[in-house]
Amino acid sequence: MKTLIRNFSYTFRRFFAASVLNIAGLSIAFSSFFVIMTQIDYDYNFNKGYKDYPLAELN
Repeated sequence: MKTLIRNFSYTFRRFFAASVLNIAGLSIAFSSFFVIMTQIDYDYNFNKGYKDYPLAELN
C-alpha cells in the first residue's frame, strides 16, 4: 500500500496538469451521469401515483 501511494504521488507531481484534467473530467462525467439519471427517474415515475395511468415511454 505504501508503494501504491508513493507511486501515485510521484505521478501526480510529475504530470500535474494531466492529472488535474483527468480528475476534473471524471468528476464532470459522474455528475452529468447523476443528473441525467435523476431526470430520467423523475420523468419515468412522474404519474405512478395515479391508478390506470399508462407507463411512460422513453422515446
